[in-house]
Amino acid sequence: MNKALVALAAALAATSLSLAGGVTPNANGYLVLPLAPVLEQAQTQGVLDGMPVRFGAGPSAAAGTEIKVMSWARPGDLRGWGIPTPRMADGRPVSLTPEQTCQLALRYTLESLVAQARRHGAKAVVDVVSYNDEVVLDSPTSFECIPGRASSVVNLKGRIAAQP
Repeated sequence: MNKALVALAAALAATSLSLAGGVTPNANGYLVLPLAPVLEQAQTQGVLDGMPVRFGAGPSAAAGTEIKVMSWARPGDLRGWGIPTPRMADGRPVSLTPEQTCQLALRYTLESLVAQARRHGAKAVVDVVSYNDEVVLDSPTSFECIPGRASSVVNLKGRIAAQP
């Protein structure tokens, strides 16, 4: 068997095992993933640049205007991880897993959310939830992502706050 086919088979097996390893799509086919691995990344902290972002809707008397953002990442978008692109034996790039693509989409969406909040003069973003088709995932520890072969999408909405 040729080395390129072996490498491709290994990459596909890793993706399949990754999905089988505890992350299962919900009834809509969306993935619900933990926030912590993304929020703890140095690249995400750089994107937030000190702006507090609080997930989970709650009674926020100081909260103001609602903002909505969405962004996506592609399975071949390894630049967002800040690492050299790993390559197969034949030179093609290795794709991200669905979970990694969703995590990258979350970082890109957080970047847009924070930028929009700053344009409004906000000091924080609170009551942040992920949503799709107006179905809201209200969680302080998880987010929802629409995985796809070409790209994965994360939608967030929250309220700007004048105080952190």
